[in-house]
Amino acid sequence: MFFYNEQTRAAASGRLDSSGNFTVLQDLSGDGFGQWTHIVPGDSQLFFYNEGTRGAASGRLDDSGNFTMLQDLSSDGFGDWTQVVPNGSLIFFYSANSRGGCIGQA
Repeated sequence: MFFYNEQTRAAASGRLDSSGNFTVLQDLSGDGFGQWTHIVPGDSQLFFYNEGTRGAASGRLDDSGNFTMLQDLSSDGFGDWTQVVPNGSLIFFYSANSRGGCIGQA
């Protein structure tokens, strides 16, 4: 599990066991996360998107809760998306402003 506070940019990872007990795995607050409006899972990866700046990035959590940034995708010209929704390894992007959409793969 991944937790993120958009205002403070603090982040953490954790795990639920089969009995429902929660364990914090890593405090990731010192890792300098950007300001993201959408964070969606895609298989073992996370996709980060900022609706205001149209910036994006991808990263991965390992089994111990450690985070690795994979790519800064901000220069790739992401559109004006108001909804970003995961579906397995696919990500659906939709803009309520233009009523347009597209599908990407994580």
